Amino acid sequence: MMGMEYLNVSVIGLAFVLGLWHALDADHVMAITGMAGARGRFDTTARFARHWALGHGGTLLMIGVVVYGLGMAMPQQLSRGAEIMVALLLFVLSTLLVWRTARSNNTYHAAKHNTQRGAVTMGVLHGLAGSAPLLALLPLASMHSLGAVLAYLMIFSLGVVCAMLLFGGACSALFRYVQQRHHAWERKLRYLLAAGALLTGIHLLLETL
Repeated sequence: MMGMEYLNVSVIGLAFVLGLWHALDADHVMAITGMAGARGRFDTTARFARHWALGHGGTLLMIGVVVYGLGMAMPQQLSRGAEIMVALLLFVLSTLLVWRTARSNNTYHAAKHNTQRGAVTMGVLHGLAGSAPLLALLPLASMHSLGAVLAYLMIFSLGVVCAMLLFGGACSALFRYVQQRHHAWERKLRYLLAAGALLTGIHLLLETL
């Protein structure tokens, strides 16, 4: 890719590590944990993570092109609005977890296309909100080609999705273990997860407002 000459080993490592670190943001963790808790299957959680990464990475690439090509910073109002939407989505996730867990003792399943669209939407919002643009775009001032900018952002996004897949896989394994060995704790674990999503949303909303 044009511009790769500007991406030395240290810059590549920085991009990947920042992507891994960004995936550990509380709102990301609650989103992927919520999906794992809802499904209890790695393949479904991995599908969610892939579609989330599509929305997240595409948004970062768009921001990078705008910043590099037009010399514009992302409007603060846009980032703030996205953070509010992420908080509201966490409220919705919390409510759905409580409602569906109360209705049934069995693992519930959402429609596949709704799950995919929701994952992409959440990825876009996460890409616009919070620390993602800041962490991803900090090193861009030292780069001198669009190819290098795009390469950096793709490596950053790769770090994010790798961390999300690993974390989602661990959560799915935990829920499968609880379902098989300690079934009585499954509902309690889902309620605990719903409380975590609610508290994370409240914290994010209070920080934004």
